[in-house]
Amino acid sequence: MLILSRIALTAVIVLSLTQGFAQRQDADGLYAKVYRLPDKLFGAIHKNSLSLQQKLESSTQKYLDKLERRERKLQRRLARKDSAAAAEIFGNLDKTYSELSDRISDSSKHNQGLRHTYSPRLDSMKSVFGFLQANQLLSQEPAAQEKLQGALKDYAQLQQKFSQSEALRKSITARKEYLAQRLEPFGMAKSFNKYKAQIYYYRQQMDEYKNILEQPEKLQAKLLSAASHLPAFQSFFNRYSQLGQLFRLPNVGDMASVDIPGLQTRDLLMRELGQRFGAGFSPNQSIGQGVLDAAAQGEQLKKKINELGANGADLDMPDFKKNEERIKTFAQRLELGTNLQSTKSNNFFPNITDVSLSLGYKASQNAVAGLGLGYRLGLGRDIRHIRLTHEGVNFRSFVDIKMKGSFWITGGGELNYRSSFKDFSILQDLSPWQKSTLVGITKKYQLKKMKGNIQILYDFLHRQQVPVTQPVVFRVGYML
Repeated sequence: MLILSRIALTAVIVLSLTQGFAQRQDADGLYAKVYRLPDKLFGAIHKNSLSLQQKLESSTQKYLDKLERRERKLQRRLARKDSAAAAEIFGNLDKTYSELSDRISDSSKHNQGLRHTYSPRLDSMKSVFGFLQANQLLSQEPAAQEKLQGALKDYAQLQQKFSQSEALRKSITARKEYLAQRLEPFGMAKSFNKYKAQIYYYRQQMDEYKNILEQPEKLQAKLLSAASHLPAFQSFFNRYSQLGQLFRLPNVGDMASVDIPGLQTRDLLMRELGQRFGAGFSPNQSIGQGVLDAAAQGEQLKKKINELGANGADLDMPDFKKNEERIKTFAQRLELGTNLQSTKSNNFFPNITDVSLSLGYKASQNAVAGLGLGYRLGLGRDIRHIRLTHEGVNFRSFVDIKMKGSFWITGGGELNYRSSFKDFSILQDLSPWQKSTLVGITKKYQLKKMKGNIQILYDFLHRQQVPVTQPVVFRVGYML
């Protein structure tokens, strides 16, 4: 019996040492992933953090400027009706918006006691680096330790910036509700909707930045994936992460038997309800009926919300149609495309392929305007007489307006140089250039990752061309 006990004790010790060695080996593997690419990993963290902070601050200031201009217009409009009310309701706008601008700066006194906005990605990355520090895996490399401290500082500053923007958004929402209540008696709903629209776009812009924040870069994703498979890290995350400190996550001691001060147990609640409403009262039945009633009301509310929020409408403005392009950067609203158009040979021209590049700007989901440059390549009379020549160039302007589904109305003007030339310097002579006015239909389509369009256009000035050109133009386009 004594021999068996010793064998069991030895097995437990060996198992513990093996498990500890395995965890240490896994942690060392995680450290190796960080140590192999320190410059790329920490450099990307610093660059992305700084870029996102600058975008948050610049976008916030831009929308604050727009809101201030809207308020001044509202103030002037109200002053024509009641100057005393305008002065009392709006107050000192310079001071108001100066204080709001301060809330997005690090030096602002409003940042004291600021409630942090939770970010799963930031929490996970800080926990990974904290795990490496706790296991003393970076103490042997001062350079890596310094970079890690810099990354933690970047994350802290980024989280603070998001917390500031969230607090500012709440302040702006509170001011919107205040102005809505005070301006209602003066019949300024239509003018005030433009103010609310700016707040809506600011909220959407901040949500877009949050989505960017929660999408880790490639190296960070690999690091998080490697750490998530470590039991030791999982235990560390459950205990020391922001989420673990906020909630009682599994594997953090025996939490089932812990009573939370100030909260009643289920038994005490049922006993108190029975004493209050009498012996014939059934708490379970009443609570169940209440849950059913609440569920029915919830379904009605959900249906109402869906009706109000249909077609991109804001619940605060049921008739408001949002423009998704408003929250995108200028570069994101650009569309680069190409068009191909072929013309058969005739007495004046050889076979011609017209190739053009276009750059469009999306004013909204339903409107695109842009410019293009085309080049006419001559291919010869037929397959037996192939000859590459310069047969012309053209400059284009276009406007696409969505009609229905994937069909768009397209219109535009063109300047065409239709004469053959050998030297591009001859294009400086403006007399040979001819005008075209095109209107027609564009069918846009998407096949997997390829986007394209088919255009059928009518040239209203085709009879004025010398020689007369074809009235109907057929083009095939692709988005780059």
